[in-house]
Amino acid sequence: MRPHVRLRPHAASLLLCAALLVALSACVPITKSNDTVTVTAGGTPRKLTSVTAVSNPNVTLELLDDDPDAGERLEAIGSGSFADPAICGVIQSITIPETVTAIEADAFSGCTNPNFRVYCPTEAIRQLVIDSGVASEKVLLTVGDRYVSLAAPVSGEAPQTTIETAQYTGSVSWVPAAAGAFAPNTEYGASISLSPKPGYALGGVRADFFRVLGATVTYPNRSNGGSFAVQFPATDSVDPVDPVEPPVDPVDPVDPVEPPIEPAPPANSVRPGGYRYGSRSSDSKPTPIPPGGMQVVGKPKSSPLTADEIDNLVADAIANRKARVIIDLKGASGFEARASALNRAANSKKPIVVRDGSAEAVFSPESWKDKETVVVSRKTENEKLTLSVK
Repeated sequence: MRPHVRLRPHAASLLLCAALLVALSACVPITKSNDTVTVTAGGTPRKLTSVTAVSNPNVTLELLDDDPDAGERLEAIGSGSFADPAICGVIQSITIPETVTAIEADAFSGCTNPNFRVYCPTEAIRQLVIDSGVASEKVLLTVGDRYVSLAAPVSGEAPQTTIETAQYTGSVSWVPAAAGAFAPNTEYGASISLSPKPGYALGGVRADFFRVLGATVTYPNRSNGGSFAVQFPATDSVDPVDPVEPPVDPVDPVDPVEPPIEPAPPANSVRPGGYRYGSRSSDSKPTPIPPGGMQVVGKPKSSPLTADEIDNLVADAIANRKARVIIDLKGASGFEARASALNRAANSKKPIVVRDGSAEAVFSPESWKDKETVVVSRKTENEKLTLSVK
């Protein structure tokens, strides 16, 4: 069986013939076959050792076997693999696969192009490239935040037009255009364009990578690209306003009927009618409870929502086909939820929106990834709501 190195050109270089001739450790002479270099098997781990020709300035390294089930992958890049500037000086970028676990010193010493960049899938591989001798400002992390935080359209609410994460910023345009607020019973599409922040790059992002919860991708992003489009379900119709009932004529008051005398219950017990008896004394009359003292419906504003209450909100949104799940804090300090309930909402394409007064925040699935119980605290400043997950 003969393994080979597959070199995939970036989207910007599709018109160029991708050809990078390499050799693996303990290998014999190589032969070129279109964008694939065929070599004999040899060496453990699979290590790139030399480059003999380059005709595509943007290179993605990937070692595969003729048998996909064999699982052969490039694991190491040897010293001097890209050493000859006469050959490698044209290279503008190299994308490293996540299977690489070792990069030797001076592996990229011949990559002298002033625009040369290396795209890495993880911080650990980025550090390997820097340790091999490449300047840190030329080594970038590939954007990995797949789920883009975009609130689903809701009739009467203002559309979201910007996006920001630790890795990228983005702009959103809506079709049809929403003039200040979404219209009822309307299907909206969103065109999204993402730009990486310093230290990150779209190089290495695979095609059809980005997603938006509750929406269907209609135009996927291209390889190494951050522009895509999605379609949302139609917004809800506006319910008609119930007619105002005419006032009812007042009824003449009825003289109250004195209740029969009952034996006094034990001290500090509550009797029907909202009276609580105090300690026994010469005054045996009951003392009325202050207004509101018997109110037990609802919770104090400082009490967080329980996981059961979040379960009920999700079940109600799914059963009644609501556009999203709204968790209204009503001044509470936060809430506790089960990841299973939040995942049901995500799988049903119901965005989770946390609300506190006029402030709102979209609760992303990345926030509860790998958690069973999610404890969320909130902070509201200048009518902007931020969430913190434990």
